Parts: sequence; C-alpha cells; structure tokens
Amino acid sequence: MPTPTKEKQADSKSRALIRSANVLANRTAESSTGGVQEPVLARGAGATVTDVDGREYVDFDGCGGDLILGHADERLVVAVDKAVARGVRLPSMTEAHIRLAELIASRFASIDTLAFSTTARSACRHAVQAVKAFTKRDRVVVVGGSAHFEKLKLGDTGVELAPAGLEAVINRLANTDEFAAVFVDPITTSKGLAFVDAAFLAELRAECDKTGTLVILDETKTGVRAGIGGASSHLGFRPDLTVLGPSLAGGLPMGVVGGRRDIVQSVPFGECPENEWPSLLSCAAAGVVLQAVAEPDFFKNLEQVSASLETGLRQILEDSKIPLVVSRIDSLLQVHSPEGSSDGETQAAWVRFRRAALAAGMFWPCSPRSPASVSSAHAGEHIERSLGALRQTVSNPDATP
Repeated sequence: MPTPTKEKQADSKSRALIRSANVLANRTAESSTGGVQEPVLARGAGATVTDVDGREYVDFDGCGGDLILGHADERLVVAVDKAVARGVRLPSMTEAHIRLAELIASRFASIDTLAFSTTARSACRHAVQAVKAFTKRDRVVVVGGSAHFEKLKLGDTGVELAPAGLEAVINRLANTDEFAAVFVDPITTSKGLAFVDAAFLAELRAECDKTGTLVILDETKTGVRAGIGGASSHLGFRPDLTVLGPSLAGGLPMGVVGGRRDIVQSVPFGECPENEWPSLLSCAAAGVVLQAVAEPDFFKNLEQVSASLETGLRQILEDSKIPLVVSRIDSLLQVHSPEGSSDGETQAAWVRFRRAALAAGMFWPCSPRSPASVSSAHAGEHIERSLGALRQTVSNPDATP
C-alpha cells in the first residue's frame, strides 16, 4: 500500500479543509497522534471509510464500537429509508417503538419492561433517577470506570466513583444502606480489555442484596457485541436495570433503560425529563441490528476475524519491538502499554503505532484508552491487507499518514 509523501500530505484536501475550519473547536486534535492530523472523512461503506482526498482506510474505530454491521449496511439503509417516509420523528409512541421494545425484552432475560431515551447518557440518568425514586436513597456508586461516570456526575452530585480494587469496592458497600444502586460497567480497560470477573459480580450481588442496594449494568458498548443477551448473559448475571445505547441501533441515537418493572416505572414517563421517543430511523435500525446478530454463525464469523486481527497485531508489535500489548474481548480490541510502563514510554510507543496504522490505511481509535472494534463487514481480506501494510509502515520511521 503506497504511503503518501509529506509534500502530498501538506497539499491534501483534508489539510486545506482543516485550515479553513475556524469555527470548529476541535479541528486540530493532533496530540494523541504525535502531530499527525486526523483525515477529513467523506463516506463509509462496509468495513472502510474514505477521506476527502479519496484515500481508503479499513475502519477499526467503528464509532466507539457502535457499528457492529459496519458502514451503510444494505439492510439498515433500506429500513431507514422506509422509516424516513413515515416521518423522522413523531411526538408520541408509535407501533415501531412497541415492536422494538418487545424485541429487546425477548433478547435480554433481565428486562421485563423498558423506557426509551434518545441517547445513552439520558438512559443512564434515567436509570439513576429510577433507582433513587424506588429506594428513597440519594447516592449511586459507579464501579469499573463507566464511560458515563463523568456525564452522570455533572448532572448529579450524588454519584461517586468506587475505589480501585474489587475488595475495596465490596468494603465500600458493606454494612451501609446509603446507596440506591451500584452502576457497573461489565468491561474494564485499566489493565487491558477484559470482562469484570463473574465471581466479583456474584459477591457484589450478594452484598447489595443484604443492604437493599440495586445493580445497574451499563451495556451501552457490550449490549450487542457480547452475544445475544449482552454481557449479562455472557457472565450469567442478572442486574436490576440494564442500560443500552447507540450500538443497539447501528450507531444511530438510541438509549434504553430496562429491567424490573417496579423499578423502571418508579419514575412515570411524563415526569422524567430524560425520556424521549427515539426517531423512527433509530427504531428501524435497531430492529435490523437485533435481527442480524441473531443470524446463525454471526458471532462465530465475528470471532474468527477478530482473533485473526489480534494474532497479527501481537506478532507485528513483538517483531518491531514496540512495547505495547493487545487484549481482546469478543470483537473489541485494545492496543495498550503493559503494566508497569511509564507515561513517557507509553506515549512514545502509542504515537509510533498510531502513525504507522494510519499510514497503513488502518483507521484506528485516536486514544489508547479507546477499544478498537471489528464489524460483520470485516472479512479476512481486510485483516490480511491491513496487517501486511502495517508490517511495512511500522518499520519505516518516515511513513506519513
């Protein structure tokens, strides 16, 4: 795969557009890539995105993992086109909302009833409101570094981050009835990408049951990636409430809080400012996604492609002596520093990897804290092409995206 020269990069349409985009506050997000400007993208199709200069990248970002079917999946496009003709958004409940709610409840064993929102953040806030109303308690503790913790905290002074370490979490919850709920992210990225230990969840459940503390599972990322039924099914865990996000709708705006009927309904729909009916476009997309992931061999094929990418990345990092490691759960991957690395070592290694990835035509997340993802649109040829190009660019210090 040819690597653009610095002269071509300087004269690119992407660069010219960025220089002219004075209104955008984040138009020069270069710090995490060692001064390498992100390309200005024009379109996405399947497993790839193309920038305004016509350069194609294999997309391993997938908008934070939300695009499990890839870009512009034909089934999703057809469904959304039909939905547009019925109205983008309607001011009240529609048959589409009713049918989608039934489909979601049929896939998640812990969801008896649910309420919709238009964003994952709104759904998280609704969940917090519901548990507070139900328990008559004012505090919620977040475990596992949920991506929505800071957003929750901004709107609610009763939200706190649990102490580090599983034992410390249990000790914080023991013998106290001050908490309405524990908000748990089923995946952790602190020492590489991994599911929260099932034994810890069982101990957490037991401790919460002693004090009447509820458990909310944040499945905004894992809801459709951890298999049918989400991470709760994978881990054999039954939360009181589950929060789902835009990954459910293939990247379109969507938020869901579902679980025990008595808890969900503790805040009437009209009294919760976080409740809004998602667009008919989002409902149509979510229906397509939920049907697609239920197809035979969907997750088997996703696992094969993801495993191939993981193996290839590990070999390239080892051969090129870049001090980074790869961790993976299902179709989410993370390239990160090994435990004990200094901040300086981590930054230098990450910059080298990310620059080489962009130069190889791999659109990788811009932060080492953000997991990459594989979609059903990725095939063996995408992985083989990407790894072959990366092996060349990672050994070339002059390779420029």
